[in-house]
Amino acid sequence: MNRTKRNKKWLEEKYLIEGLDIYQIAPLCQCHPRTIHQWLIKFKIPRRKGGWRVMPEEQKELRRQWAKDHPEINRMKGKSHSAETKKAMSQSRKGQGNANWKGGLTSPYYLHHNGKQWDRQRKECSARDNWTCRICGTQSKRLHAHHIIPWLLSKDDDLENLVTICTSCHSRKNFMGVTFLAKNWC
Repeated sequence: MNRTKRNKKWLEEKYLIEGLDIYQIAPLCQCHPRTIHQWLIKFKIPRRKGGWRVMPEEQKELRRQWAKDHPEINRMKGKSHSAETKKAMSQSRKGQGNANWKGGLTSPYYLHHNGKQWDRQRKECSARDNWTCRICGTQSKRLHAHHIIPWLLSKDDDLENLVTICTSCHSRKNFMGVTFLAKNWC
């Protein structure tokens, strides 16, 4: 805003007396309308209500009529998709149909260990070991099902390849992604 026009009196005159809006005042000051809005707030000049509430009834009716004449713009207003359509839309946006698809970069380990089958195996392993760490013998709420032979090598989730260990013992068994195999599992 120009220094000469950056005063409360000038802005009140243009906004309140002449009735110009911020979009009409902005070119006079060679600035953005948001700047004018900020100066209205700074100078505590009461702002006029705008939008749909103060729009003349004729203009509201014209907008309503236009919306009726152009149903293709908002053809779902007041309607909802059927369950079949929702399912088809969901399927079309999965995998390669998704805009965020990066070519299947999710690791097989992550895909495998975030499913119901793995949850079931983990719980069976913990129940078999009586919810107790097989290395230190503590009963903890934070138990892990540890693969004796690493899953990335064997792809084996049998209970014979799983042992229940606590978080601290698991952090000692796994180091930088390498699993150290123990000779004796108690």
